[in-house]
Amino acid sequence: MRMLERLTADTVFLNGKMITMDKGFSIAQAVAIKDGKFLAVGTDTEVKPLIGKHTIVLDLSGKTVVPGFIDSHIHVKWTGLNLDKINLRGVKSIEEMLKAIEKKVRETPEGEWIQGFGWDEGYFKERGYPTRWDLDKVSPEHPVHLARAYGHIEVVNSRVLKMAGISKNTPQPPGGKILRDSETGKPTGILSGQGALKLIGKVLPRPSLKEQKKRSR
Repeated sequence: MRMLERLTADTVFLNGKMITMDKGFSIAQAVAIKDGKFLAVGTDTEVKPLIGKHTIVLDLSGKTVVPGFIDSHIHVKWTGLNLDKINLRGVKSIEEMLKAIEKKVRETPEGEWIQGFGWDEGYFKERGYPTRWDLDKVSPEHPVHLARAYGHIEVVNSRVLKMAGISKNTPQPPGGKILRDSETGKPTGILSGQGALKLIGKVLPRPSLKEQKKRSR
C-alpha cells in the first residue's frame, strides 16, 4: 500500500476499480483522501484503518474510477476554415458586429457569402440577439451567416432565410427552434438547436476538399 502518512481520511472509496495511471497502470480497490490529496491507495483491508468518526465512506460496488482529465478541446478542421470568416469574438455590441460585416462586404463581390463566428450576446451592450433586420442594413445583397460562440445558435439575414425557404409559416423543426417576432410571427433570423441549424446547413457553401486540406495544415 502506498501511503503519505497515517491520518484519519476525509473520504474513503471502497470496493472499486481505481485506475492509478502509475508506471504499471495498476488497479487499486480502495483509496483514502485527506485535504484533497491521496492518503492511501490499496485494498479495502489496507485503507479501512484510515476511516474515522467523520470520514465519508463510499462503496463503489465495483465501479471504475479514473483520474480527472484536463485536456484541450478543438476542432482542427473548422478552426482552420474559420480563418476566412469574420472573427466576432470579443465584439461588445451589435453595432460593432455590423461594422465588421460592412467592412467584409466592401471586400467581397456582390452575391458571395459573408460568414462569421464567435459572437456572444451576453457581452453586447444591447443584451439581446442580433436579427435579420440588423444584418440586412449592411448586407442586403450578400447572404450572411454568423455562428454564435459554441456553435449551437446562428443568425442569418433575410436573403439566407429566403434561400432556405424559412418563412412565417415554417413549422418549428424537431430538435430546434426558429425564433420569431412576437408581433408579426416572422422569423428573426436567429435559429437554435440542430434541428433548426440543419435548415440553414442545406444552403451553406461547402468547403472544397482543397480548401479543407489547406486549412487543416
